[in-house]
Amino acid sequence: MRKTKVGVVQATPALFDKPKTIDIVCHWIERAAKEGCELLLWENSVDLSTDDLKKIQSTIKANGLKVALGVTERHKSLMCGLVYFNNDGTIIGVHRKIKPTGLERFIWGESDGSTLQTFSTDLGVIGGLICWENYMPLAPTADARPSWQATMQHIALEGRYYL
Repeated sequence: MRKTKVGVVQATPALFDKPKTIDIVCHWIERAAKEGCELLLWENSVDLSTDDLKKIQSTIKANGLKVALGVTERHKSLMCGLVYFNNDGTIIGVHRKIKPTGLERFIWGESDGSTLQTFSTDLGVIGGLICWENYMPLAPTADARPSWQATMQHIALEGRYYL
């Protein structure tokens, strides 16, 4: 079995300074590549303009790793999204949060679930859920593969439930 080094970033954005936040994202992409990561997950949500997106794509391409980046999208409402980039910087897909949780519902819009998908890559199949979606009862039914059992066991152990 092939081993893959995956990095997860939970870094503080530069509040009210979007250009600096984009620089922080690019810094972590570069750092992850230097440390041998082939896939990087950026957990925080970043509001991207076209220029910001181009800069991030260029950084990804220069460093040659796949990235899943939390983003804020502007549609009729704000949408919480997860953008998947291939190691050449191209976008291979976007997932939008199905149902905002708690007070998020005052700000964030709902997705229709059509973006709940996985992507075949040279690293294997990748996909993800956004904050608390793994606790939503219908998310696993959209994907009935046995791989969901491990996720449900993890959640059950955290809550001290029997599964």
